[in-house]
Amino acid sequence: MGNWLFSNGPETVYEMPAHALDDYVQFSLRPTEDCQKQIDEAVDSIYATLQEATEPPVVTHVAKGGSYGRKTFLKGSADGTLVIFIGDLEKFQDQKEKRYEILDKIWQRLRACRLERRLAARMEMLRPDGGLAIRLYTKYQCVTLDVLPAFDALDLSGKPSPSTYRDLKRALDKARASPGEFSVCFTQLQQNFFNNHPRKLRDLILLVKDWHRLCQKRLEPRSLPPSYALELLTVYAWEEGCREEDFDIVQGLRTVLGLIQQQEQLCVYWTVNYNFEDETVRNVMLGQIRSPRPVILDPTDPTNRVSGDKECWQLLKEEAQAWLSRPSLQESPSWNVLPTPLHETPGHHLDKFIKDFLQPTKTVRLQTKAAVGIISKFLKEICFRNSATNVQKPIKAAYVLLSPIGPFKVLD
Repeated sequence: MGNWLFSNGPETVYEMPAHALDDYVQFSLRPTEDCQKQIDEAVDSIYATLQEATEPPVVTHVAKGGSYGRKTFLKGSADGTLVIFIGDLEKFQDQKEKRYEILDKIWQRLRACRLERRLAARMEMLRPDGGLAIRLYTKYQCVTLDVLPAFDALDLSGKPSPSTYRDLKRALDKARASPGEFSVCFTQLQQNFFNNHPRKLRDLILLVKDWHRLCQKRLEPRSLPPSYALELLTVYAWEEGCREEDFDIVQGLRTVLGLIQQQEQLCVYWTVNYNFEDETVRNVMLGQIRSPRPVILDPTDPTNRVSGDKECWQLLKEEAQAWLSRPSLQESPSWNVLPTPLHETPGHHLDKFIKDFLQPTKTVRLQTKAAVGIISKFLKEICFRNSATNVQKPIKAAYVLLSPIGPFKVLD
């Protein structure tokens, strides 16, 4: 369903004038409420069928993950995960060892679901490489959900404890699993993390993801950073630079693109679910934070570094520069957000940190010096021209410049 604003106008976000970006998100990027409702109802029906079964594996609950669960999926075609928590799994590594056995049984139940229930959306089942995926169709939306069995790592409160992450680290080592391989166990935490942010932040995320999708199509087969990394970077930009429920989406976009340009310094993490207090968790976090940049950590799993490698960010950096140079984005300012906290900067990099992020640019210093010179000349030659007062010599003892993060005092 379209809108008159875009029926004969720009077709991509690159061509969109800045003042129309909010409407572009609403009418071109957000899934329609009817389609989203149909998809949700179909997922609820699938969940009910899985939970009703009495034979093993026992499904305790289901969590919606990926962009679908975070409610950051784009209109048209999207993906996500359907995480099935299994009561028979007693530890993290069980989900790796019993994955295919569980998926076979879930597949049988889903076949019954497709035959016995009238779903709100048309369902197709896929078995890629022994896995299992569900594809749900409505008139304007297609969502592909990877079905992932998982160990329920959280207690009844739904919150993790330091022991949860200690067990996670031991399980990764014992199972020789990749860092982040068990992050699906924390899908509900991920959903909660995004639910605690305003609707308009999701609009900004959709805008960034739409741009990322266009870049990916243009640069194929070369890979770009995962879209989840950009979602988290967008959240970070808003938290550090705005925190308002209603904000200028162009300023937010410029901020995210600016951070992508500084990918060599990016270090983004949260301490909402884990922190530095526990020794094991602290060592994991420090190992991640001290690794080569860019670093973006999953706020629900400290072992899950979602940023990808440096090469893919370099490609995106060039694309960000190209979009920022377009006239439509040049008129708005950006938020003042550093790519990395000062306390995470190694000592031997502090001089560079001060130069890059704290000191005003050379252009600003020269402009300020010229302005002070003009003011001095005015005071000396013009201001008191017809007065008995005589200014002999203005003294520029010190003046203050505004750096990107605030006032900066400079001695003359």
